[in-house]
Amino acid sequence: MIGWVLNSNYCNLALELSPVFWKRVLGEPIGLEDIQVIDTYRYNVVKQVQAMNYPSTFSVDLGTGDETELCPGGVDIDVTPENVDRFVALFVEKYFEQDQLEMDTVIDGIRSTSKASLLLMMTPELAQQIAFSEPRITPKQFMKNVRLNYAGQKHYTMFTEMVKSFNSSELGLLAKFISGSSRLSASELSIDFRGGDDNEYPIGHTCSNSVEMVKYSTLEVMKKQTRIAISTCGEIDADGYARDDGEGNGEGEDGRGEGEDYHRNRGEDAGESDSDSSS
Repeated sequence: MIGWVLNSNYCNLALELSPVFWKRVLGEPIGLEDIQVIDTYRYNVVKQVQAMNYPSTFSVDLGTGDETELCPGGVDIDVTPENVDRFVALFVEKYFEQDQLEMDTVIDGIRSTSKASLLLMMTPELAQQIAFSEPRITPKQFMKNVRLNYAGQKHYTMFTEMVKSFNSSELGLLAKFISGSSRLSASELSIDFRGGDDNEYPIGHTCSNSVEMVKYSTLEVMKKQTRIAISTCGEIDADGYARDDGEGNGEGEDGRGEGEDYHRNRGEDAGESDSDSSS
């Protein structure tokens, strides 16, 4: 299927794969930096060894839980400034050898359905662009996928109008803020309204496909606070590959600081008696 899509001028897959996948398909050189996007932990360990901050031998755990010798007798060879470059090169080589048989099968399938000349001219970035495109979500599609709780007619209408005003990219961000994925699925998205003030932001809970939405005073405030939340919440990686910005910003999976009180009032506003609404 991937090979067929690469040959097509009018079709693409809603499929995002790590950049290193395309480099391997196209026979591009692979280096340590390519491991960062798929295995941040081992990348950081090797970087520490490379900086001589972490003692190691030429025998390491490649992610299986067992020690693997990078070369014969590697367990007895210490990494030194003189051989650290060889250590890194062997680590990268052994790391990608682990799934090479499976990868060779994938590559053979892609090459058997694609023109050889096309692959020769292809870059990893172009291949990804052709095979993957951001899904277009319409307001109607989005509203069919959500359930509004504790909204009342006023905020049900307000939320509906906000969704209608969002473009496809914004709806994708909103879906990702709620579920971790910018694509709509069979799973229902729960919009849980609660009391609060206009200075608060929505809070996404990706594990439960839900969002705490404040009962804002106006539509404009709702749109403003929601746009800020969905565009600055941080990376939620259900669409893509492993990622670690290394900044230690303390954000949890919900795109907010883990130190914040997780148990918020989920829509029970003592000052209002709105009944549940659902789309």
